[in-house]
Amino acid sequence: MAFFPFSTSRSGRLEITVDWTFASNDLDFGVARGACDLAMVATDQCVEVASAESTTKPERLSLPSFQAGAYTLVIANLGSGNESGTYQVILQP
Repeated sequence: MAFFPFSTSRSGRLEITVDWTFASNDLDFGVARGACDLAMVATDQCVEVASAESTTKPERLSLPSFQAGAYTLVIANLGSGNESGTYQVILQP
């Protein structure tokens, strides 16, 4: 799992795209409110706002009314191989 904290001071439409190298792997991702790390995931302490769980590459998530605040993008590789990739987070006020 990989964790990427981000914050916004404005509300708006949030668009997230995650892409990776190998189509044989399945990456899923979610957005958690506030801080989130591996220990918090293991003890079910992350507050999930939304998630994208498909096998389509790249994977996308659109949240039309996203509230300002602190969040963490959580990306999980559910495949059997190592992976590298990119993510893009865009907020349109």
